[in-house]
Amino acid sequence: MMIASIDPTEGHFDRPCRSNLVRAIPILSSSMDTNLRAPEWAVSFERDKNGELRRIQRLVRDIQQGQRNILKEVRRSRQAIERMGHQLARIDARLIRMEARQIRS
Repeated sequence: MMIASIDPTEGHFDRPCRSNLVRAIPILSSSMDTNLRAPEWAVSFERDKNGELRRIQRLVRDIQQGQRNILKEVRRSRQAIERMGHQLARIDARLIRMEARQIRS
């Protein structure tokens, strides 16, 4: 692993600097030991992400249930309109028969 120097007094940016490399080795090895377990912020982020996912899934289920309820209501309304149409047709037929009787008499 080559680490380029950022300090202009220690050489050029594109050349590795031995002192930076020596300083980086303990940092890398110590961070390797602590990274065996997920950091607390990652665990809490995962919890928040899972909570957010559950909240979105709940919203989707609520929306789908709402859509089903709307479809049921539309079906009921159509059936009610059909029944009213049948009633109007019967009333209309009755009126036509009554008019025919009046014309005959």
